[in-house]
Amino acid sequence: MIRRQALAALLAGLCAGAHAQQLVAGELARFEYHPSGFFQGKTVPVYHYKAQTARQDARVLFVIHGVERDARTTCSNWIAAAEKYGLVLVAPEFGSADFPQALFQLGGLTASDESHWTYNLIESLFDLIRESNGLTATGYHLFGHSAGGQFAHRLALMARQPRILGVVAANAGTYTMPTYGGWTDTPFPYTLSKQAISEERLGAAFRRPLTVILGESDTDASGANLPNSKAAQSQGPHRFARGQRFYALAQEQSQRLGVPLAWKLVTVPGVGHSSKATGRVAAPLLFEPSSPPR
Repeated sequence: MIRRQALAALLAGLCAGAHAQQLVAGELARFEYHPSGFFQGKTVPVYHYKAQTARQDARVLFVIHGVERDARTTCSNWIAAAEKYGLVLVAPEFGSADFPQALFQLGGLTASDESHWTYNLIESLFDLIRESNGLTATGYHLFGHSAGGQFAHRLALMARQPRILGVVAANAGTYTMPTYGGWTDTPFPYTLSKQAISEERLGAAFRRPLTVILGESDTDASGANLPNSKAAQSQGPHRFARGQRFYALAQEQSQRLGVPLAWKLVTVPGVGHSSKATGRVAAPLLFEPSSPPR
């Protein structure tokens, strides 16, 4: 009897796990993702929302939280846009215990083994969501604000072959500046290292669809969550200045390499450090090809 009960419980658990990633349209929900490989043993709560207007060919948007690590709120902020564009939203929560700054904001870049980079979890989650729900999407979109903007731009810049169709990095506090020394004495991952990314890979990154959104009023130089290390301060006094410098260096380096720059810079008047406000600007830029940058 005990064996039968144990077997029944095991089967029930397996079935629950097998269906945990099947998304119900119109329902904000979550499941726990347990990655394998280097990240085995870590738990990633994943909030998600499948629009009632979503079809089999729905576009998948990852929304990356900020330093508050509140993926539920980050996901809910995008529900109206999800319904408008028929999206599937995926919002992983990178808890501070399992994903400190080195693994979240910096994406694990200081590890020489790229399988230790956190961006791999986005690729794995995309496969899981797509296969569990019979989606036909061949790539994904991604939006990150503040600390999530750090994660987003570094993914677009550093990941080897991400299946990104569009990335928005909004109001990031620091950047991996796309230059190899000669600008400041700040080390990788705040500037580039040829050991981590070759010039050939940098050229490929410049061809990726990255949009940097900056609130023109995001100019507080003493905010509690503004990174203030020496490396951060060398990039500029506040987020608005740092983002402009990041884009200007990308222009310089793409010209040096003779590579067209696909990146865009969008500044938003009257907007400060607001995920909601920048999200409203990001949505048409990501999902309406004819929508011009502001």
